[in-house]
Amino acid sequence: MQHHNLKAPNMASNKDEEAMAIMEEDTMENEPEAFEIDHLEEKYDRDSQPMKKSRVFGVFLFVLVISFAFAMTLRNGTDRVPSLSSQNLDRFPEGEAEFGEFPPAMNEPGDVDDIDTHTSLKASLAQRMKPRNLLYNSTVDEEGKLQTTFPPKQFFHLHHMKTGGTSIDSFLRCAANRLSNQIGSAIPQSRLSECGYSSYQRCISGEDENCVSRVKKAATMSYCAPLAQANAFDWDNADAITTIRDPIDRVWSMYRYTTKSCYCCLSLQEVYERHASNTLREICPGTYSGVCLPQIYDHQSRNLLTTLDTEQMDSETKLNEAINNLKYRFSVVGVTNELPTYVEMLGRVFPWLSEDGADFEGDDDIEQKKMRHRAQKFITTQQSLRSF
Repeated sequence: MQHHNLKAPNMASNKDEEAMAIMEEDTMENEPEAFEIDHLEEKYDRDSQPMKKSRVFGVFLFVLVISFAFAMTLRNGTDRVPSLSSQNLDRFPEGEAEFGEFPPAMNEPGDVDDIDTHTSLKASLAQRMKPRNLLYNSTVDEEGKLQTTFPPKQFFHLHHMKTGGTSIDSFLRCAANRLSNQIGSAIPQSRLSECGYSSYQRCISGEDENCVSRVKKAATMSYCAPLAQANAFDWDNADAITTIRDPIDRVWSMYRYTTKSCYCCLSLQEVYERHASNTLREICPGTYSGVCLPQIYDHQSRNLLTTLDTEQMDSETKLNEAINNLKYRFSVVGVTNELPTYVEMLGRVFPWLSEDGADFEGDDDIEQKKMRHRAQKFITTQQSLRSF
């Protein structure tokens, strides 16, 4: 057994030692946070000046986006937002959320313009957060067979690369397929991604008519592309969701994912430096093809723009447009490190996405249509027999 020599305390300095002990405890409590901050500073100080400017822009956008992501949980015009705690979500009876107060900044807007904006945003969110399912039309043909069709352009996911969007896409496909099985008719689904850059370009230019037709007829879509392109295909009135991630984490994730294919195994710092000095193309021309370069320059804010031609837009104008679209365009905004909570919220706004596969509105109507059709057919047959 190991023994430790403990010195007897000096009774004359008990108070001083107690004070020192309290200070040491406070220091130890704060040391992990301080270490993490120092570690992050050392890690990202290696970046070049262009990345630092991009990072400041991205972090500012992310902070604002997080605020609006929580605001997106506003429901039914109330002055409160649902708690995002998973434990609280489990306690919600019959889909009703437990509510907590808005942060003071949102409860107490400053001037008249702030109050008007706050009221307008609250009303808009309340409308967008009302639970609703996919729409469909059902008829029964002469043989008694049910024919179900889905109106196009109802719901889409705006997918930013390296934000967990692939997992969300899989979740959406699973829910849509489950619903298709319940109804007995396939839901038209499609996907458009600029990752397959050549096929993406053929589609948005109209050259690939089959792709254009699929996008126009789909009831649900995944757009791994700018919001502006979704609008160009007339999806601007569809329900929309999106997932966002800390911009620095997302850039590093994208860089590690495509270090060889996009950046020729150069360090990220060298990629930024050479791009800034116009010397990147000569040693790594592939960086300028497809979406390699846009992926490490404010990719999320770029995707949130509704302006197709952004060449003449300055950074502040782009930021304002991206934030405005987050405020007023999306029904639910998720955060990558809170995907389980995000999925819970999606199920509350869109019951067809819920874990238990909530009953699809209108199923009873379908059965009633079948019964009415059979009854009408029987009556018609009886009337025909009486006429002989």
